[in-house]
Amino acid sequence: MSSFKKDLYEVALVIPASEPAAPALERLKKLSINPEKTVCAQTSGINRHCFYTPSRKKVLHIERLFSKHFRKPLRLEVRFLRTHDWFDKWKRDYHIGRLGCKFEIVPEWERSKHKPSKRIPIFLDPAGAFGSGEHETTRLMVRMLEACSGRFESFLDVGTGSGILSIAASKLGAKQILGLDVDLASVRAARNNLKSNGCEEFRVLHKKLETLKIRKPFDLVGANLFTDVLIREKRRLLSRVKPGGFLALSGILNQHFDELRQVYRSPKLRRVAFHRSRKWTGVLFQRKN
Repeated sequence: MSSFKKDLYEVALVIPASEPAAPALERLKKLSINPEKTVCAQTSGINRHCFYTPSRKKVLHIERLFSKHFRKPLRLEVRFLRTHDWFDKWKRDYHIGRLGCKFEIVPEWERSKHKPSKRIPIFLDPAGAFGSGEHETTRLMVRMLEACSGRFESFLDVGTGSGILSIAASKLGAKQILGLDVDLASVRAARNNLKSNGCEEFRVLHKKLETLKIRKPFDLVGANLFTDVLIREKRRLLSRVKPGGFLALSGILNQHFDELRQVYRSPKLRRVAFHRSRKWTGVLFQRKN
């Protein structure tokens, strides 16, 4: 278990299973909630998309805006979780499971239950950071990393969250890994997870991409972010990819992919893979020499 200790508010957007989820998730941005950082739970005919924050001020702000942007049958539920409640929730809902074709997620508290298999274990304590391995956008990213296996030695993980993608990249043979995140709690969680997986030689920095002073490009750059962020950061992301290297993008709602594809249309890029789940799209580009 990591040293991350914090009481949290659980803010849940409750959507009846009969209602389309994608439009409602898109409107979460109006509440300053990143839909990519929600955790979905399905029970008895409803979908609960949960967001976690330690800030009561943010919760009050969300509650004020909710009635403006959402209507019945959607509703908002807020619950205060003490530290022990938060960890009990993870222990109850988060278990050993498959990830991609090669990996297996093993929560730190279930390490003793893990039995060696052909799959590569990733020991993980999300500790409040995005990247438990259960979200579709993370799974799309892992599929693209696996597609690049043996073709990259350096990896830049933009928006590293729990560090799950950096760990996967290390297990796939990367020798140089750098993770970036603007959330300090995520940076701490990623560092702890890298250490527990024997990857402590790699770095995780509390930085924005625009403030990164390292100029050396990478064989593979991964960014699991909002579509509008991916569009805004296109130039910076591409500048970090070596000629012949790869750029993996996820966090793209299906209805936004055409817009992103137009923005990333370039003679310098070749689309080499395209993955789509029920709601999300991931795309892998190669930068031409």
